[in-house]
Amino acid sequence: MDRRDYAALYDRFPGDYDAEREVFVIEFDPPDDAPEDAEPEVVEVPIRFEVCETCDGRGKHVNPSIDAHGIGAEEWEQEWDEEERESYFRGGYDIRCNECSGRRVVPVPNLGSLDETCRKRVQERIESHEQHNHEMAAERRYFERMGGY
Repeated sequence: MDRRDYAALYDRFPGDYDAEREVFVIEFDPPDDAPEDAEPEVVEVPIRFEVCETCDGRGKHVNPSIDAHGIGAEEWEQEWDEEERESYFRGGYDIRCNECSGRRVVPVPNLGSLDETCRKRVQERIESHEQHNHEMAAERRYFERMGGY
């Protein structure tokens, strides 16, 4: 698997994305010393849009099943005929981007709009979420190497 595959498997940021209101909604558990009936704190983080890194803003990319592990020169010459090579460069093997679903941009939290305390908490949650995604990806790669899923 490569980045294009992982983009479809893991949410880039924690929380729920509310596209209509253009915010990420993140829930924080009450502190340990809070009363048992304390509600989670809900933080709405405004978003901004960035160019999708997976497709570089094109809205599509080559299907990872075609070239995820690269196409060697020998394979290119012996297994691909001229028409297939031309089709590859024309975008004939492209699919809609796995990360942005063809929108060319992805929502990202606008942390600059938050007060310092809230920004720090949200940043910690984002870092924890990213670490979790890295661990899941590493575990997936391990199982793939071992012949698992």
